[in-house]
Amino acid sequence: MTELDALRATIEQYVTLCCLLETPPRVSELAQIVGVSAGTLARQARRNTLSLAAALKHAQLVRAEDMLCFTEASTTRIAYACGFGTRRTFFRAFQRIFGSTPAQYRDTIREMRLQRPRA
Repeated sequence: MTELDALRATIEQYVTLCCLLETPPRVSELAQIVGVSAGTLARQARRNTLSLAAALKHAQLVRAEDMLCFTEASTTRIAYACGFGTRRTFFRAFQRIFGSTPAQYRDTIREMRLQRPRA
């Protein structure tokens, strides 16, 4: 496993923990868990062409996408469960990456499931 792969895996595990605790992920907290300073962690990430803030946000959005697809939780509940400070922050970040609001995305997924032929 490369240093970048290990860092990404650590970020994913950390964001999963944050989602369970319903707290926003923070670079400083991640650095503490890894056992280095925030500056050292940021340098390691940059050396691997990875923005820590972007990686944390991406992991949050992937978690939110999973919840939209596989749960009936409200979009507000998902926003807080994935560590977004506000529903609006979640909606803006989600729309920037996925091109639709969380509710529109969920509706599209449901429509696709209904149209899929059963085996």
